[in-house]
Amino acid sequence: MKRFAALIIGVAALTVVCGCATTNVSQWSAPLDVKLEANITPLLEIGDEIKGTATITRILFFSSGATEFADGVEYTAAGAGNLGYSIFGNAVAEGKAAAAYNACVKAGADVIIAPRYTVETKDYVVYAKTIINVKGYKGVFKGLKK
Repeated sequence: MKRFAALIIGVAALTVVCGCATTNVSQWSAPLDVKLEANITPLLEIGDEIKGTATITRILFFSSGATEFADGVEYTAAGAGNLGYSIFGNAVAEGKAAAAYNACVKAGADVIIAPRYTVETKDYVVYAKTIINVKGYKGVFKGLKK
């Protein structure tokens, strides 16, 4: 009985010592609707068609594939809810961000004008492969016109 109690105490102590914790605090409150009016116009040079691709592979709850993503882009209308994120991630949203990054970096673009995404998913319960392609036109900011 003493060995069993010592084993339980040892496992509990090991759990406390080896435990891992991450804290992320995000405070959501009522939406703040700020409107800013400025008499400036961005100067944008539109170039040729550009393309990018990304592949996200998921095995159970682990994903691999793309490692670089375009940040700050929403793929849904404002106020339309979340992007389908779950505790397991969202391969389509990740793939779109990675494909957009790939296209912009390869072409030297600042933005993709009129992006069109093609999503192909092969899902086999414990294994899924998502391939996302994006096509659009190269956009490069040249400055601001006052």
